[in-house]
Amino acid sequence: MRKKILREVEVDVCSNCGKEDGMSFECFACNFVACWDCSDKSEVMVKYSHGVYHHGGKDGWYCAMCDMRLSEDRSDPLHNSYTKVRSLRETLKHWSESFERSRKVAEAEAERLFDDFDAKRKAGQ
Repeated sequence: MRKKILREVEVDVCSNCGKEDGMSFECFACNFVACWDCSDKSEVMVKYSHGVYHHGGKDGWYCAMCDMRLSEDRSDPLHNSYTKVRSLRETLKHWSESFERSRKVAEAEAERLFDDFDAKRKAGQ
């Protein structure tokens, strides 16, 4: 025997493209909803990681218009916190790139000088 059940289901509709998607992201400041595809577009949604070294369930999502407004007026403490984390992530990235360049130069110099030292040592034996 079969029983027919009618169920009302609420689905998110992308505010950008109109797509009904099972995976959606809502702006923390307004009711703008973006589907999975549109959430990857920086002109639609801006994602903020909650950690310098990691991201996950506490990440922040803002539509591009709210992100621009909140970046200018600095009125939302949570958004301000996310922008601080983003700034630290960028600082770390640039520091790491600079560090890697310096490390490679220093290691190449040490290797070259050792090779010179070793060649002189072997020639003197």
